[in-house]
Amino acid sequence: MDDVLVDILVRLPPSCIGRCRVVCRAWRAATSTPSFDRAHAARCPPAAAATVTPEYPIRYRHAASVRFAFSPCRWYTDNLRERGHRPSALPLSGVAGKVASTEAIGSWGGIVCAQLLVKSEINSAGSVSYLLWNTLTGAWTTVSAPAGDGRIIGGYSHPATGRFHLLHSSDEAAPSVGRNRNLVAPITFRVLRVGDNTGWREVPMGQALLAASKTFMFMSRDRDRLAHRPVTLHGNLHWLVQLVTGGVALLVFDTSTEEFRFMPAPARKELMELRKTRLGVLPAGKLCIFALEEPRGKDAMEMWVLDDYSPSSRRSSSWRLRERIKTVAPDRTDLSVTFMDPAAEVEVVEGVEGAEEIFLRLASRIDAYSVRYKWWGNVTIVEEASLVMHRDSLLPGDISFGDAVRVLLQGNTLRQRG
Repeated sequence: MDDVLVDILVRLPPSCIGRCRVVCRAWRAATSTPSFDRAHAARCPPAAAATVTPEYPIRYRHAASVRFAFSPCRWYTDNLRERGHRPSALPLSGVAGKVASTEAIGSWGGIVCAQLLVKSEINSAGSVSYLLWNTLTGAWTTVSAPAGDGRIIGGYSHPATGRFHLLHSSDEAAPSVGRNRNLVAPITFRVLRVGDNTGWREVPMGQALLAASKTFMFMSRDRDRLAHRPVTLHGNLHWLVQLVTGGVALLVFDTSTEEFRFMPAPARKELMELRKTRLGVLPAGKLCIFALEEPRGKDAMEMWVLDDYSPSSRRSSSWRLRERIKTVAPDRTDLSVTFMDPAAEVEVVEGVEGAEEIFLRLASRIDAYSVRYKWWGNVTIVEEASLVMHRDSLLPGDISFGDAVRVLLQGNTLRQRG
């Protein structure tokens, strides 16, 4: 009977799950587990693009709140602001200090992560904190960055407990590899279990990474963010990394065992430079790699799909070339130039009638490619906003954030647990 109940509830839209939890304790328990959240997420492809903009009161230079605008991931010929936004504002009155700037750096496990630069009378230069918010349940919290330089490289909900974790990398500038510049080599990885008092702790690189400690590097977009954001699949985080010896590979972090390992990329000359590649996950739950074709004059990119996922495999034979995509927009814009910009972001979403769409975003412009109809369309977003692709999470706030959870109630009233 429990399996039948879960099979019914997992088919409901996210907005209905909250009502189901107040029916009885059995329904609340059935819908509050990490396994239910994963099963529900698998049936609901990324449904929104979250843009993050700070809101400044008149006469003040410090943000009083941060606004998230959620737009359906569907291709539209007009501006996303005119189509089905779900605006939400989170007041920053609970943040100690004055918030000078905000920027979205990712959305993992249904938790939007924004970086805050917080200034105070003691520290006028400012310190970095991270705002974590489940926009569906209203649960949120803030955490401080670890000491020293580095950047957040990913986040995840633990597969067994549902507790949210942040992954941080301290790194150093690395020499250019070919035409790849702005590379950084990770030195130390740290993880934070949100809501605990243990703070940031170091994660060992493991034998695979120690044996090749200087053969891979991340590409940095700027001082605070990676150009290649991680993608999540089967409970693991995945990054594309540049090898000093030439070519790219996938770096995988197992969130259950906290172990790193490598996976091979397709053995193609198009996959020799990190700046010409991007990593994604198809709505069907398969890894894919986008790579600009060589020579440069072809004006096309390849889409490779991994049919047989095995993070421990050393073979690249499971990759299949699925699509060749022209990189010239209807207005004759050369999208290969956009693709190679370190600030560009590539996402794969489920579009109209279940067809896959590829979003190529740079600044206030999104070019969306329909895999079914083989053509590009252009979409614009709010100016001066940062974009992340977001998928709702049903996990209660106390499971995600522990004792650190705060709740945004109706009327923008804040409630802190305890």
